[in-house]
Amino acid sequence: MKKIGLLFIAGLFTLGLAAQNVDAGTYHLGATSDLSFAMNMSSAEDSESSTTMNMSLQGGYFPIDNMVAGLQLGYSSYSMGDVSNSSFGYGVYTRYYLMEGKI
Repeated sequence: MKKIGLLFIAGLFTLGLAAQNVDAGTYHLGATSDLSFAMNMSSAEDSESSTTMNMSLQGGYFPIDNMVAGLQLGYSSYSMGDVSNSSFGYGVYTRYYLMEGKI
């Protein structure tokens, strides 16, 4: 029950942050990352481990009030034993922030 209450409070806090007015001419920067390790053991002699890494960067500009347009870059890497794979991606994004009372 405590976890549900904490999740509810965090959700309200996040909604409060999203309801801010953003003026034209402002820049938007953001980044995310994820690194994980996993090991699977089926017997004492046979074990496999894997590593996964994801990173994302965002940068944008507010051309008008409450609307951002920008570029997103991403990198992903995965390795397990002798097998490894990595990828790079990019894209554009736009986001419009609705103010409180507009919905």
